[in-house]
Amino acid sequence: MKQVKILTRYELKNTGGVIYHIENGSHARYYTGLYTSGDCTCTCAHGQSAGSHAHCYHVDHCQKREAARVVANKAAAAEVAARRQEDALAMAELAAEIAHESMREMMHATARMPERTRRSSLNDRELHFVDGILMR
Repeated sequence: MKQVKILTRYELKNTGGVIYHIENGSHARYYTGLYTSGDCTCTCAHGQSAGSHAHCYHVDHCQKREAARVVANKAAAAEVAARRQEDALAMAELAAEIAHESMREMMHATARMPERTRRSSLNDRELHFVDGILMR
């Protein structure tokens, strides 16, 4: 199997295309372009003769790598969304607990609510509450 080493990846923000700077097994360097229109380009001899429909092993490798990036990004986004949902539930539970204690304290005429510290599951930060108010 032929080797391709990706040196850099450039994302074209205005078109959504991606340019890879790659190096093959014989240390020759090329640029491979993957575009949202489905066109592919490569600066290798085969790619230059094929125009915007290059289909050399450089393009194949970059297409597979880009597909893997998309899958990994979707998985990471799903994980972040799940953690945010966990945090929202934890915050709602904590707010309910604080409200319940606040009501109980008002009934017993105590002056202050206890301080509480919780950890956020999203970024592992400490959340510190004083008198039921989140302190930063």
